[in-house]
Amino acid sequence: MDQPQALDEAKVTEIARRAVAANDSWVDRAEFERPQRLPDGSWSVMVWRLPKTPGGHRVILINDKGQVTAYHRGA
Repeated sequence: MDQPQALDEAKVTEIARRAVAANDSWVDRAEFERPQRLPDGSWSVMVWRLPKTPGGHRVILINDKGQVTAYHRGA
């Protein structure tokens, strides 16, 4: 049985990019901040729609298995 590959910032950013593409229409105008590793091993990625405007961001949470667990739209 293959072991899952450990996630790194590049893999997490790609997962976040796919999540934006699936949930919004502006992935081609998105700026992805550096993913943050959380204490429980999951990841958080802040994504901005450019140009940056209030509420024009997303926070994407990704678990240690690479699954998107939350997709928060800015308010």
